[in-house]
Amino acid sequence: MKIVTTCSDTISPDLYNKALTFVQGIVAENPKSPAIHNMGLDSSAGFLWNVEHKSRWTEGKGEITFLMSDAGDIVGLSCVETSKQELLSIGGIRTWVLKPYRGKNVISNMLLESNLEWTKNNNMAGMLLTFNDYNRWIYEGIRRKTAGKAAGVASVWSDWWNDCIVIPRPLKVRFVNQWCVLKPTGMHDQELIEEIIRGLDVISE
Repeated sequence: MKIVTTCSDTISPDLYNKALTFVQGIVAENPKSPAIHNMGLDSSAGFLWNVEHKSRWTEGKGEITFLMSDAGDIVGLSCVETSKQELLSIGGIRTWVLKPYRGKNVISNMLLESNLEWTKNNNMAGMLLTFNDYNRWIYEGIRRKTAGKAAGVASVWSDWWNDCIVIPRPLKVRFVNQWCVLKPTGMHDQELIEEIIRGLDVISE
């Protein structure tokens, strides 16, 4: 497996067609998942809609990360973009990995790590990961792990999460309350990180 990165305004026709096949496959296999609304062309919230209209993840403002199989097919996806807080990105957007590739920490160690690399390259202090009520259980798992209360999950949760900072209150992200954690880039001191967190309110609209 390997990582391929691109942007909505620079994606090649071949890679877009592979993304279309990838999304069509997950929609067909998961028709009742609430997350499907955020993937296709039927809604302005959809991943493909935003790529098609070049409205998010354009060069300089964000990046799309694809996880590619050895055969060259897309098997995973995650996006990162700027936020209203200029020292923070928002990563893990539209994250999805096909079932055969789950449980191998490819989300954290490959997809999210790629999002974090984009964040570092843009000299930001950290990357926010957001969770709604549907997937808040992930937020709770991270909270327990960072607090040292998640014994027995070492094979499920990679060490990538260890330095994440759990924000104890919901934040308004694109008009929706979200539960958030912050992954520091290590490029700014802890005092600045804490100051940023104290000042967070609406981070993206």
